[in-house]
Amino acid sequence: MDIGYRAWIFVSHASDDILRVREVRNYLESKGAAPLLFHLKALSKPEEFWPIIEREIAARNFFLYCQSAIAEKRDWVRRERAAVEAAGRERPIRVDSIRVDSGDLDFAKLDAFVAKTRVFPTYAHQDQEVVRPFLLAMEQSGFQVFITERDLPPGARWITVLDQELEAAAR
Repeated sequence: MDIGYRAWIFVSHASDDILRVREVRNYLESKGAAPLLFHLKALSKPEEFWPIIEREIAARNFFLYCQSAIAEKRDWVRRERAAVEAAGRERPIRVDSIRVDSGDLDFAKLDAFVAKTRVFPTYAHQDQEVVRPFLLAMEQSGFQVFITERDLPPGARWITVLDQELEAAAR
C-alpha cells in the first residue's frame, strides 16, 4: 500500500497502558492506517520534546485517545488532549476514543473511526486532471483516497476492486 493512502492518526495514551495501546496500533495498521504513538522512557527532560509533539498534533487531522483511569490522571495526556482541542478550533478534525483498561478492545469502534478516513471519489475520466489536485489535497490531509489509475492493480478484476473500495468507503 502506498504511504499516501494512509490515515495518519495521532494516538494519545498513558505509557502505563502501552501493551493495550500496541494492540490498538497493530489493529489500526492492519486496516491501512498509520497511527503515531510516543512511548518516552529515555527522555530526561520531557519539556524538550513538547514542541515536537505539538507540531505532530498540528500536522494531523485524526486523533485517537486511548482512554483509561491512568490516562485520565496523566498531565502529559491532558496536555496532548488540550492541544488537539485547540487544533479543532482552528480546522475540522476527527477525534475519537477507545477504552483500553477494561475487557476486550472495541474493534468495531476502531473500524468505524478508520472508515471515516476513507474517500471513494467519482468523476468522469476526462476530468481526471481537473480533480487530481483535490484528491491529492485530501491525501495530504490524511484521508485514504482511492485513485483508480493509481490504486487499481494491473490485471485486477476492476469491478471487484471498485466494489470493495466503494463498500469500504461506505462503511
